[in-house]
Amino acid sequence: MDRFQITQTQDGSITLLDGSVGETFKSRHAAKLETQKVFIEPGFIEHPLRKKGQTFRILEFGFGLATNCLALAELLAGEEFQDFPVEYFGIDRETAGLEFLIPQDPERANCKWLSDLLANGSARALPNLSLHFEKSDFQAAAERIESLPPFHSVFFDAFSPKSNPEAWTREIFQQIGKLLIPGGRIVTYSVSRI
Repeated sequence: MDRFQITQTQDGSITLLDGSVGETFKSRHAAKLETQKVFIEPGFIEHPLRKKGQTFRILEFGFGLATNCLALAELLAGEEFQDFPVEYFGIDRETAGLEFLIPQDPERANCKWLSDLLANGSARALPNLSLHFEKSDFQAAAERIESLPPFHSVFFDAFSPKSNPEAWTREIFQQIGKLLIPGGRIVTYSVSRI
C-alpha cells in the first residue's frame, strides 16, 4: 500500500490520507470548509489587527499540503484584499505529502510559486503575498523565529496529539505565544478520539 492516498471530501475538495500516521491532512468531511472556518476567517479576515496597507504576518506550524496558504493566496488575489500585504512563514518537518500531491492536483501543479517555495525557501505568490518556508521541527523553528518581527496570527495545523504528541506541548504553545504581537491570535483545530 502506498503511503499517501488522495481523498475526496464532501465539500468537493481533496486531502491526503497519510498511511504512516493513519490521518488525513485536513478534515475528510470538508477540507476546504475547515481551512476557511478554522484558519482563514478567524486568523485573517476577522482579525482585528488587520489594516489596509500594513503588512500582516502569518506563521503556520504544519504547512502540510499548503491548503491554508493556497486559500489565502486565492483570497488575496481578489479585488477586496489587494491592498493587504501579507508575509507568510510556513514550517513543517516534512514535505513528502505536498511533493506527492503537486503533480496530481491541478490547483497545486499550476502554482509555480509553490514549487519555488519548496526549492528555495522563499517565493512571491502575488504582489501582496510573500512566502517563506523552513523544513524543520516545531521546537527548533520556534526558537530560531524568536529573532523575527512578531506575527499577527499563528496557524497551528499539526497532526493530532495522538500522532504528533511533540507538537502539542505546553512548551510549544508558550513559545508560540511569545511570537505573537499583543492581540495576536493562535488558530488551531484537532479532534482526537480515545
